[in-house]
Amino acid sequence: LRRGPAPALPPAPSVKRRFFMRWRDEWTQLRTLMKRSFMSKLRNRANLLITIGVAPVLALLIATILRYSERGEYDYASAYHIPTFLFLSLIVAMFLGLTNSADDIIRDRAVLQRERNLNVRLPYYVFSKFMSLGFFAVVQCVLFVLIGNYILEIRGMFWVDLGIMFMTAMGGVALGLVVSCLVADPKTASNIVPLVLIPQII
Repeated sequence: LRRGPAPALPPAPSVKRRFFMRWRDEWTQLRTLMKRSFMSKLRNRANLLITIGVAPVLALLIATILRYSERGEYDYASAYHIPTFLFLSLIVAMFLGLTNSADDIIRDRAVLQRERNLNVRLPYYVFSKFMSLGFFAVVQCVLFVLIGNYILEIRGMFWVDLGIMFMTAMGGVALGLVVSCLVADPKTASNIVPLVLIPQII
């Protein structure tokens, strides 16, 4: 047999370069975590009722007490307690943010341990918690500012008060999530909340 030249190799199959992150899968995971975070808050009716109801009650209590006047009639022009109301508003915002988030990760710890093998991204989980708690913080701040400003006849400061209260509440949410990461028991988390809140007041 005459040995001929070796046949040429077939061309290599064209491989499409894929992105490092599959954006659709990432978005599906983030959306699922956010939906689960919101649903876990909405399913607990008693906790949801307390979360929504505590802000109007505190606003009514604080504003009613600060509306007291020795003359028997309230006048905003001579109301020197308005800085006190603003200060108490920030304390309430920090308190609500802390109490809403102090035990949030603790309740999900068993689920997180089961999902470690499913490549669930931790930043997405934290972001979904932050967004869901931020939504309820907005609702609480809006109710508090509306009722408090109405009783004390504060006009033209709604958006400023709401913005400052919301930023403070989100700071409380972040601190509460840190507490929830560090402890393993909801009772311990609730006991740590005053240790975090009182230095903020000072």
